[in-house]
Amino acid sequence: MKSKNKKTCEKPKCIDCITAQDIQLAKIVPFEIDDEELKAAFLYFLYHAPNIDCIHAASIPDKNKHNDVFHEMTDMMEFLQFRDSNISLNKEVIPLHLGGDTVCFGCLRAIYKKKQNLDETELECFLRHIRNAIAHGRFYYVYVNGTDRFMLDDENGPGMKSARIVCDKSCFMTWKAILEKYSENNNNII
Repeated sequence: MKSKNKKTCEKPKCIDCITAQDIQLAKIVPFEIDDEELKAAFLYFLYHAPNIDCIHAASIPDKNKHNDVFHEMTDMMEFLQFRDSNISLNKEVIPLHLGGDTVCFGCLRAIYKKKQNLDETELECFLRHIRNAIAHGRFYYVYVNGTDRFMLDDENGPGMKSARIVCDKSCFMTWKAILEKYSENNNNII
């Protein structure tokens, strides 16, 4: 099942590409970044985003709304692909310039997969991967062409990629605003 297939990056050797080795050097602790607005967004996705597995999470109880919320959130992404759990993302990310020798930070995009036998919507799946990347420290920062970019990774085990998301600050801020708009019991949200 695929969410949305906009064009993928067609510039594999563009100036926006970063080598895998340099990306490892770009690993940051999300809460050590010098941006209070972003720190608040990271806290939100870690603890308060709707329907994540956390006692502090808000909720969007009507799962029929999840698809609309998800598509509103990801409308800014140039490429977004949802994959079934039986597909290895380690090979899938290479032709999308989301893995291999280089990763292109020139456009906002994501590839992620759903766990087997888990009844979750695409929205819940996407939020789970964002939360896990922040919580488990698979969070990278690069400054490309005057723009702060982030890469979030989630894994099912060592080297077993389950998601990779390339986004910027505006993504976090927009996603948070959209989720707060649709969430119930979010009166304690940062």
